[in-house]
Amino acid sequence: MTEWLVRLKGHQFDLEELADHFISADRNVKKDQDGYHYLRSSEFKNLTDSEAVRERGSELLRYMNGAMKLLFGPSYQAVEFDTVTRIEEDGQRYHTVGSSIWIGGRSRATIKPTLIRADGTVEDVPQATTKLNTLVALANRSEKVADALRFYERGDWVNLYKAWEVVCDAAGGSHAVVNNGWAGELVRNRFTGTAQSRAELGDEARHASEKYKAPENPMTLDEAQSFMRSVIQAWVATL
Repeated sequence: MTEWLVRLKGHQFDLEELADHFISADRNVKKDQDGYHYLRSSEFKNLTDSEAVRERGSELLRYMNGAMKLLFGPSYQAVEFDTVTRIEEDGQRYHTVGSSIWIGGRSRATIKPTLIRADGTVEDVPQATTKLNTLVALANRSEKVADALRFYERGDWVNLYKAWEVVCDAAGGSHAVVNNGWAGELVRNRFTGTAQSRAELGDEARHASEKYKAPENPMTLDEAQSFMRSVIQAWVATL
């Protein structure tokens, strides 16, 4: 029976993190004997061609990257889609590159990501794994969650603001986000004011008009990422 896989590429630390947490039949990452990490999914069994596997595998990987980034923060760097692989009954592997078939690293000094709660205590691996897989399952059935994770993972001002708009739409407006306790009013105003100010951000700003003034204490990009991380986490905890 033919088996479909998606070969992944990225920093070894991040590939190992995926392998630690995605171990179910639905989303399984592990390092094979050839030294590469592969994504397997029970969903691939019903697919008949490499393009369908590429499309679904890429979608799953986007959800997984977004969930990892949301829970682990900037220490996690997104893993990339490499190629579709199929394993025939005789064990031979065929790797798809574009429309052709052929048979057949970069190092980073970092601290291995750890999921830390708001109170400073460290999340153990089983709890982190549960949260990650819950997030991916939410993204799989909710376009809003999928959008929020995708925009947040990109991490620049424009996409962080898009993630903010997704959450606001889901909540019923920015005031509802504040009323729900997902964000404080002052920090919300710092975020939105900075994001909209061309004087502060230049071409990275959401608007080009000079009428949008920066707040007295504008946010840094790191602060904006941290803010949106907490907002999205608070939102998805209610779903």
